[in-house]
Amino acid sequence: MTLHFYITSIFIAFTLLRSCFLLVVLLCIIALHRYSQTCGIGLTYDSLNYLHASQTWLTKERLLNQDGTLFLQQPPLFPIILSFFSPYQQVISSWANTFCLVITVFFWFWIGKSYIYDIKWLSLYLWLLVWATPLFLVHQFLWSEPIYLFISSLAFVALYQYEQKRTLIWLFCIIFCLLLLPLQRIVGIALSVAVLIVIGLDKRNSISIKIALLVISILPIGTWLSVVYAYRTPQEFVATYGMQTNFGEGIIVYANSLSLWFLPNFLPTWLRMCSLFLFFLFWFHLPQNRFSYMVLIYFLAYTVILLIKKSDFWDTERFVALLYPCFLWLTFTGIANLKKQCLWLFAVACLLCVYPTLRCAKNILFWKEAQCKKIDKN
Repeated sequence: MTLHFYITSIFIAFTLLRSCFLLVVLLCIIALHRYSQTCGIGLTYDSLNYLHASQTWLTKERLLNQDGTLFLQQPPLFPIILSFFSPYQQVISSWANTFCLVITVFFWFWIGKSYIYDIKWLSLYLWLLVWATPLFLVHQFLWSEPIYLFISSLAFVALYQYEQKRTLIWLFCIIFCLLLLPLQRIVGIALSVAVLIVIGLDKRNSISIKIALLVISILPIGTWLSVVYAYRTPQEFVATYGMQTNFGEGIIVYANSLSLWFLPNFLPTWLRMCSLFLFFLFWFHLPQNRFSYMVLIYFLAYTVILLIKKSDFWDTERFVALLYPCFLWLTFTGIANLKKQCLWLFAVACLLCVYPTLRCAKNILFWKEAQCKKIDKN
C-alpha cells in the first residue's frame, strides 16, 4: 500500500462523507426519536381527547371529548386525520411524528443554507435543529403540533420558491397550507397574516391572487369559529377563544420559556432575559427581502396571538416550541449577514450549544424511561 493510495482513500472517504452528511444527520434524528418512542407514543389529556374525537367521528360523525362534550376547544383537522388510521392511531402517529420531525429539520436546513453561507455557522444551525428539546418535546406525544410544524415548514419552502420562481405550483402549495394550517391549530392564522401583508404589498402580484389569498385565509377558520359560536353560549365561546388581558405576565412567561431553550433555569431570570434580548439584536441584520419579512412577521404574529389568546399560561414551552425553527433561522441568518464575522462570537455560540445538547439528550432518556414505566404499571 503506497502513501498515494492512503491519501486517495482518505480523500474519497471525506468526499463521500461530505456528500452524505445531511443523510447521516437525518438518520441520527430518526434513531434518536425512535429510541425515545421505544415504549410507544406519549399520551396526555389532550391526546386522549384527540383519540376519542377520532373514534366518534367514525361512529357518529361528530367530534366528542372523553366526557361526552363537543370537541370545540381545538380546530377539527387533527382528530379527523386520526380517524383514517383507526384502530392503529397510536402506532401510526408515532411513526408519523418521526417523519414530521425529520422533514421539519430538513426543510429548515434547506431554507437555512440558502441564506447562511458560512459553513461553520450553518453547521451550528443544523446542530441546534437536531438537538432541540422543543422539537423533540412536541414530537414525543400524540399532539397536533407535529403536523402543524410539517405544514408550516412546507409553507415556508413554498413561499421561498414562489419568491424565486413565481410559478403556479408553489402558489397552489401556499394556498393548500393556508387552508389547512388554521384548522390544525388556531395560531396558524399567523402564517395568513404574514402572507397577506408581504404578498399583498407586492405589486408584482395581481389583485385576483391577493383576493384569493384573503378569502382562503379567512374562510376555513371563519367557518370553524362560526360552528363553535353556534354550539356554545357567548360566555363559553369567550372562555375558549376570548382575549387575554394580562399581557405583561404573558410576555414574561413566554420569554422565560424561550430563554430556557439555550440557558439553564438556575441562572437569574434577568440574566436570561438580557441574553434573549441579545439574540433579538441580530435580527436587525436580516437580509432586506420579502422572505425574511414573512418569517419575521409570522414570528411576531404568532407571538401576539399567544399573548392575546385566553390562557392560564400552563405548558408554555409546548406552545412556543412551534417558533423554534423560525427563531433559529432569524438569529443565524442575522449573524451570517453581519459585515464583520468575529471568531469570538462563534466560540461563544459553540459554548451556548452545550446546554441545549445535554438538555435534549437528558430529556430523550427521561421521556423513554417515563413511557416504559407507565407501560409496565399498566
